[in-house]
This record gives sequence, C-alpha cells and structure tokens, in this order.
Amino acid sequence: MLESYFPKNDEREERRDTRPEVDILDTTATKETLFVGWDFKWMQYTKLDIASLQQSRIGLTCTNGRILKSAVEGTEKEDILRCFKTDSRGEALSILLSKVVSTYAENGRYDVVLHAETATRIASKVLTLTSQGRGFTVPWECGTLVKMPNGSTTLHAFLTVGVHSARPLKDLSDTEITAYLEILHDKPLSTPTEQTSTSTDNNPPVSIDEMMVNYISGLEASFPSIVATTGRTADKLDFPATEVSSTCLVCSMPKRSDSAKAWLDNITVTQAAPDIGGGERTSVEESLRGEDDVTDEVCYGCYTLFRSSRGVVEWPV
Repeated sequence: MLESYFPKNDEREERRDTRPEVDILDTTATKETLFVGWDFKWMQYTKLDIASLQQSRIGLTCTNGRILKSAVEGTEKEDILRCFKTDSRGEALSILLSKVVSTYAENGRYDVVLHAETATRIASKVLTLTSQGRGFTVPWECGTLVKMPNGSTTLHAFLTVGVHSARPLKDLSDTEITAYLEILHDKPLSTPTEQTSTSTDNNPPVSIDEMMVNYISGLEASFPSIVATTGRTADKLDFPATEVSSTCLVCSMPKRSDSAKAWLDNITVTQAAPDIGGGERTSVEESLRGEDDVTDEVCYGCYTLFRSSRGVVEWPV
C-alpha cells in the first residue's frame, strides 16, 4: 500500500525525495513468505524470526508457585516454545516476536514501526489480552500511535527510547482490506488471517488467540460496527499506573505497582500450622532458600504463562 501511495516515476525528483526509508520485517513463524517475486524498489525486505534474538538468556522455571531464575550461559540453546503447553505457545510466540521487532527497531534507530493490524485484529487482541491477564497493556498493544515501551531492559528504557508504534489500518476491517488487495493486484494475496481460518476449519483452536480471531471474524460478517467500536474504545483507554523504573523480566512491558508476587503473597499460606505434638513449622520460603526468586519482577500475565511451563525455559532478556 505504501508502494502504491508514493509515485513510481523516479524522474520526479521532488516527490521521490519524500519517500521514507521502509524496512519490511517478516516475522512470520513459517518459512514461506508473502513477498515472493515482489520488486521492492526503494524498500528493504528482512526475514526475522525468534533465532534473530541475539540477546543474553536466563533460565526461568516455576517451582512451588514461584518464578526462579538461573544462569544458562554456555549451554546449548533449546527450543523455547517446546517448554510450554500447546495452548500457551501462541502467547509465548507473540511475546518473542514483539521482542524481535523492538530489538531490531531500537538497534536500527528507527522512528516508527507500522503494524499491519486491522480493526478485526485489534478487536481480537483486546479480548485476547484481557483474557490472558494482560489487559493493562491494551493502550500500548492497540493504540493508534504510542511510544513502544518494550525496548531493552535497561533502566528507564521505555521512557527514553524514541521508537513509536503505529497502526494505520486499524479503521479498516479484514473484509475491506481483502477487497482492496483483490482490486489492486492481479492475484489475491494470502494473509495470515486467511491461513489461520483455513487451518482451523477442521481442527479446533488450541489457543485463546485463535479462538478470539475466529470469534471476531465471524462477528464481523453480521455486526461490523461492533468490531470497529471495540478498537476505537481501546484507543481511548488511559495508560495504567506503572513503576517508573521497572519493567517485566519476561515481556519487557512496564510493570504495575501491584505485582504478581504481591497478589500471590495475599492468597498463599506460607506457614503451615504446627502439629499436635508441637513439631516445628515449615514454610514455603525454606524450600526456596538459596534460589533466586524473581516472581516480583514479572507481570501477572507472564506469571500465569510460566505456570504452564515445563522445565527450565531459556528466555531472552
């Protein structure tokens, strides 16, 4: 769409100079690309995936309801997604791909990241994030133009980094975008949304995200105004109160003051009642003594995600 917006005649110097530097980042998990055979001209195409995260890693594991950290330097990298259950891998993949884009944009000193998210996708994200316990991230994840908070994990990173996140297609539905592409191009372009709906015709959705995408796509056919209203409502939400100098260890989003550990301590009995014979008390803290407890450094959504993990997860930070 950017290519069709800017003139293709290179002889018009005054208009050619207004072309922005566009770097298309393909973060799809599959090996296939949607841009085969396309002449990029003044655009640059880059294929990125989880392996592009050349960052230091830490070992995270959930033990006795607490998130523990261990060092993994010097060990062979393992498949991160295999450490999660099937219904949680989509959530973990979404966080990892967000880290890929954020790291690439920050290292390349880009000003704006344009997300190809339509009103249909925004509406499904609102429901998905809320059901995952990540509702406080909706202003960042669904806003029209916001400063990206999930950059590097250095102090005050989300306040000083200059990369912004924009969603110029959020007022258009998937139906409208599909019709536009069919008119603009000789052959229809396949989209991730179409691939998801096709693959789930015979197989039930295995994640909350897939379930919400199918629900919103079906709702859009009969009630398109509801889908559009959901995205506009999310854009009006105020940013939540967060700790100024703290980000989540897992997703790098600003961490709320009421952390997962504070909530967990309020509902957990850490001291067992003494037996009748006057035996000594046992506590959860004693079983975790000597371990690096980082439960206080993760948000509630990431805490619930790692409760479903198995073994030590080598997570990039």
